[in-house]
Amino acid sequence: MRWSALLLFSLFFTACLPMASALQGFQSLSSYGVIINESVPSLQVFRAHGIDKLPQEQRTAEVIAEKLDMCTCWYYHGKLVQEIHSIRPDVICLLYRNVRAIYNYSDEWQMALDKNWMLKDSSGNLIHSTTWPTVYMADIGNTEYQKWVANWIKGYLDKYGFDGVFSDNGFTALETAYWWEVNAQPINPRTGNLWTTNEIIEAWISFHHEIKRAIGSKLNIANAIFNGERFWKYQAKYVNALSNCEIDGFMSEGLFNWGFTEGGYEGTYYTEEKWKKSLDFMVWLQENYLNQGKIFFPHGRCSQDQIPSGCTTEQMANFIFASLLLGAQPKRIHYLSLQGATLLPEVQNVFKLDLGVPINNYHLVEGTHVYIRDFSKARVLVNPTATSYSIMLGKSYKTLDGQIVDSITLDDHSGVILLSA
Repeated sequence: MRWSALLLFSLFFTACLPMASALQGFQSLSSYGVIINESVPSLQVFRAHGIDKLPQEQRTAEVIAEKLDMCTCWYYHGKLVQEIHSIRPDVICLLYRNVRAIYNYSDEWQMALDKNWMLKDSSGNLIHSTTWPTVYMADIGNTEYQKWVANWIKGYLDKYGFDGVFSDNGFTALETAYWWEVNAQPINPRTGNLWTTNEIIEAWISFHHEIKRAIGSKLNIANAIFNGERFWKYQAKYVNALSNCEIDGFMSEGLFNWGFTEGGYEGTYYTEEKWKKSLDFMVWLQENYLNQGKIFFPHGRCSQDQIPSGCTTEQMANFIFASLLLGAQPKRIHYLSLQGATLLPEVQNVFKLDLGVPINNYHLVEGTHVYIRDFSKARVLVNPTATSYSIMLGKSYKTLDGQIVDSITLDDHSGVILLSA
């Protein structure tokens, strides 16, 4: 990978932090992915976004090359990918593929029907998404379907120079999470019964093996573990799946917030307990997965139609970014997607901050529910609650807009980065 050029956009740190004692003792997972240069003492926080989620005027090679380090693209963006790489070769462009589904308007739809690749319910009816009714569920355990998808991906990677694939809906360790928002529960064609968790995990292991066999050293990033609450509830199953799936990293689409319901977009905050489970999940990842050179791809919904009333796009972006900084470690690769906010100038500037060396783990400010972590050149604070808090800082800091402060009020659900004065 072209990591040296990407380091221009990272936040630099020079020391690793010990894991919190409560999270020690986990076995590191086997590695199938790229290996980061361990001599580079830095925390990788790169800018990511999906091209189709950008306003039309920002979907240009010049804008993407300047303001993103990784982008997910549809197959019809192939020529744009070539233009991006001609300007800045190190931008990682991932080909989007919904690997669990086939759309009824796609070129392959009739072939999928003819080959019996589509899942059915107990009455023999095809299974489709209730949110997107044109999206039908494919048999992820069918080896012929797996090979076809892998070759479809390889064809576009070879033709346009994509750096890898984003396997959407491409990984889970439990059947209730995998068949989300479908009109009926599918039958496993090989058993005649409903899918079990083990059958889903085995199907994904086989599927991702086919993808990696087809694309080789190029990246396979899956949309996988939704958030920390889900991980800790089914930890053993997820660790089993992570240990055996040949993926180079994964997205957590709802790590610190979520903004989508079955009825449409409706921004919501997590409770402090749920937010903290994601924070501790992220800390766990540092020593048990990302230490193998894997990529973590957290995603936050920040656009105005996906956040709670009264919250601004910048506030949500700062909240998610600061939450990430509470748990991230050096020598780990993080691509943060702040959908609807990444390209804002003030958010771009946050990615370029030099915070210095982290000097402690996250902890609570005494007498509050504000979480804090100190760096040699900065202090990060996050308030994940519905209550505002006034905090005495102990010394002077500079806000990102240049004000010198020795105390600060953190509104509800807010994150703040303060620089040493």
